[in-house]
Amino acid sequence: MMTKLLILAGSALGIALLVLLARYLWPEVPRLTTAHAKRRYAQTFPDDSITECLDDEKGTAVLLMLADPDAVGLVLRMGDRLTVRRVNRADIAGARKAESHITLALNDFTMPTASFTPKDDHDRQKLATLATTALAASDPHEARHA
Repeated sequence: MMTKLLILAGSALGIALLVLLARYLWPEVPRLTTAHAKRRYAQTFPDDSITECLDDEKGTAVLLMLADPDAVGLVLRMGDRLTVRRVNRADIAGARKAESHITLALNDFTMPTASFTPKDDHDRQKLATLATTALAASDPHEARHA
């Protein structure tokens, strides 16, 4: 009888340790909020002035419109980390428009694309304008259409 209790206790302890290990290795990742994205962008690029933010519906990306008309800011969640970039509009090589999202092709080998799923019509229109501007300014052979 005592052996069965020890086996049961050991099993319960083993399961508890596996749950803790899984929670440590694969933590829950919170949604990226506009306030958090602005704060992180301001830490990295303190001289930039943010005029507008476009949130991703999934909470994984925020596109920051800057006072500098030649650049935009990007804050992207990649796993449990954030990537913060300042992208010159000339470095937007093209865009793909799909039903629910817009993917910007960037002239950056470390981050060749950035996808956004706009949460409302205003954000969708702003992203479409940015994508159209990128398509018009890019080489038509490099621009990618849906």
